Amino acid sequence: MRRSLAFSLAASALIAGCGSDATDVASSEPAADAARGTDTGPTGGGVTGSDARVDAADAAAPQGGTPAADALADAASTPASDAVVDATTAPPPDAGLSPTCRQTVRVGAYEIFAYEASRPDATQASAGADETDVCSRAGVLPWTLLTHAEATAACANAGFALCTNDQWQTACAGPDMDLYPYGGPHADAVCNDHIAGGNALEPTGARPGCRTANGIFDLSGNVWEITAESDRRGASWRLNASTYQQEYAGCFEHVFINDAYADDDVGFRCCRAVE
Repeated sequence: MRRSLAFSLAASALIAGCGSDATDVASSEPAADAARGTDTGPTGGGVTGSDARVDAADAAAPQGGTPAADALADAASTPASDAVVDATTAPPPDAGLSPTCRQTVRVGAYEIFAYEASRPDATQASAGADETDVCSRAGVLPWTLLTHAEATAACANAGFALCTNDQWQTACAGPDMDLYPYGGPHADAVCNDHIAGGNALEPTGARPGCRTANGIFDLSGNVWEITAESDRRGASWRLNASTYQQEYAGCFEHVFINDAYADDDVGFRCCRAVE
């Protein structure tokens, strides 16, 4: 089901405070959403930087969801300077190679976080405590334990919004309408999902094969992702396969949650329209 394409990226970066890095790719119209599931989980309970956008003529992922070797050039550190990012695939899961706080991927008329949302001070071992901004970068623990309203505010503080169901699904399935971000059928251990994951939260981008063709990581597994419609999508690391089947780790299932829902395996991702 996977297509094999090669792509190159060109970027123009304006780095001020915590900026963003976007990749331009073609997308398809979203498919009709799958029927809502039933939530069985527990209930409870900025600074916007300058943006840098990378345009890509093509995007690729090899067969089976295993990416090719990654390469990333450092962005210039001087504000208003131009930088070129040249990579054969999306940036590897290494926070040290990320030139900005927010890496995004363009999908049609919007851009979406390339990684699950995280706090600015998050590390590989800690989710951090700084809630003044929201980041999208590799190699850090995602931001969890927040409600729909708190996730909405975190995205808004950075000039983004929670991804809608259509935006999330389109980014996950891609133009080929894949069942999983890496293609399909379900593959054990490719993503940190509730079927064959590690039963623990992992840093963003820790599993290189768990990505879409255009370089969006962890849309399946690691943390459930809250959407604007008060759904959660993509399943998580928690091993509860008796409740959630493998389809929940895919692109077309979504589970309704109340707005006060918060848990340690629920995070979010931000989107925004591209002018």
